[in-house]
Amino acid sequence: MSNSSYQLPDLLSLTRPFDLRTNKSCRTIGIESEQWLTDLSSELEYDDTTLKPAEVQLIPKLKIGLLASLCFPTCDAPQLRLASDFWALIIVSNERVKAGANERGGHGWNDVPEDSISNKGFVELLNTHDLFRHLSERITRLQTITTPRWQKQFTTSIRAFKEAQLAAIKYRRNNTVPALDDYVDFCRDLNGLRMIFDLVESAEGLNLDITEMRLDDGDDLRMLRRLAAEFISLSFVSSSFPLAINQNDPKLIFFFFFRKDIFAYNNDQAVGHKLNIVDVMMVQRDLSIQGAVNQSGSLIKDKFDGFKTLETALWSRHPREDSSSQLSPSPPPPPPTEPTNASLGSTLTTWIRSPLSRSNSRTNLRALFSASEATKWDRNTVNDVSLFLQGLKDCMGGCLNWAYDSQIFFGTKGDAVRNFGWVFLTQKE
Repeated sequence: MSNSSYQLPDLLSLTRPFDLRTNKSCRTIGIESEQWLTDLSSELEYDDTTLKPAEVQLIPKLKIGLLASLCFPTCDAPQLRLASDFWALIIVSNERVKAGANERGGHGWNDVPEDSISNKGFVELLNTHDLFRHLSERITRLQTITTPRWQKQFTTSIRAFKEAQLAAIKYRRNNTVPALDDYVDFCRDLNGLRMIFDLVESAEGLNLDITEMRLDDGDDLRMLRRLAAEFISLSFVSSSFPLAINQNDPKLIFFFFFRKDIFAYNNDQAVGHKLNIVDVMMVQRDLSIQGAVNQSGSLIKDKFDGFKTLETALWSRHPREDSSSQLSPSPPPPPPTEPTNASLGSTLTTWIRSPLSRSNSRTNLRALFSASEATKWDRNTVNDVSLFLQGLKDCMGGCLNWAYDSQIFFGTKGDAVRNFGWVFLTQKE
């Protein structure tokens, strides 16, 4: 196989059973969000709190409204707008981390003593960031509609995101590659998906206090969140966006985003960045590019299989319908306003397995615990868990499909990559 190209695994086929839905406010919110982002650059001359002209130029290619609409298909317009703007700032701030865009290395967090904010909530924490402070008014409103438990959880997610950005700067400066397990944890937090999943929970008005649940149920729900985030984040980091490869080229923007590793590899290798699952596999397992892509695909598939296995186990303990108490059937989902994407026409012939060790070690304990304490969930809990798991699936399927429709990973060749899977390496300068 030529060293000038590689073939991506057919990840879309994994999420095909999920309903791909688009929020009815997709177009309107997309326009509003793009305009808001554009306005961030026009109020003042550029500083760290506003967007660079080059960043603004690429906002339309991001299609941030589509991404938010696929992942939040049922929320109302104000909630969708917050999700869209919040996600856009995650993308921009992560690109700055990768590029080292300011004297703080691009992380954007103000040099506030940790002791002064250690006991503060999510509003105060986000206000210490150059970009997220622009959302202060809307983020503050969440304090009035969410529980203290959710607020604490969201604050923890923000701190994990901040710590991952600081770690990314360290890896970049030292040009080091972390161990595989460390990289997976780092990648999950850097993408900001923990924060996004918290917003899903808030948008649906859910009351998911895992600490109040049985040990095995709470453990499984935590792992389902984790696996969904890892599936998304590892999928994205290995793509192709055929731009001129020049560190001073203003077009070199937005490669970092989610660290969708398997999709972003081409961008990263072209500019010499090695924070990518494909590079981690190549270094630690002495593999070719295609071999590393294959094993990365296997790892991603294992994350997906683990998600489905845990979901099945969870509902086997808490059937959503039984003879004594049936939930009212949910109405069918609305048809997507964006066409459902076809799978790759050509798939890898084999998947190299990397079994999930985290879940296997507790199997017997779970079985014993479940047999000894067969407590059923009430109707509200079943409904909340159902909606949350559907939200995770919306994000998993939505993010993958969005990756081909935006121009961030594959430029204008998204349809060709979707259909055939082939990516041709951009030449290094």
